[in-house]
Amino acid sequence: MTQKISISLDENIVKLIDMDRGDIPRSRYIENVIKSTGFLLEALWLFSDEFDNISGFDRWVSAHTSQPVGKPLHKHEGYLSITGNSMHFYNKNMEPLYIVKKETIVGLTVGYDEFFRRFRDSRGFIPPMKVTLQNKSIYMYTKTLERRGIRKGNVFRGENEAILTWFQNPLES
Repeated sequence: MTQKISISLDENIVKLIDMDRGDIPRSRYIENVIKSTGFLLEALWLFSDEFDNISGFDRWVSAHTSQPVGKPLHKHEGYLSITGNSMHFYNKNMEPLYIVKKETIVGLTVGYDEFFRRFRDSRGFIPPMKVTLQNKSIYMYTKTLERRGIRKGNVFRGENEAILTWFQNPLES
């Protein structure tokens, strides 16, 4: 027995869906995505090789206005989509930027290190998630898509447990 359900989607999410679905009907595409346990997050990120291009002033401002007051240190802002075996990064206009395949990830950790340092780069309470690749790392902060407003979705808390669980699960065929 199947049951039909109506849902409402944000216009930006519909753009993302339409970009990826090709000839597949939208409803079937959404159903397939839900079945494959993919999810979409707002994200801020920075590559380890971009730290040299950040001015001392930008570091100071970011460190002193980090969460929960402001956004943590980052160079890129957009969305992160997690699917069965890859992470897809999109800009704020939902245009695809990068794809990171699960098999290219060497490790995932949460915390500070020699590139992204506590007190130099952030005085916030929430450390970045570090996605270690073979030749560089991605430092990112994520949050679920929530309503905007006072104390509603303003803090990039991180969906670290969900991302770690995704990474630790075996690759899907």
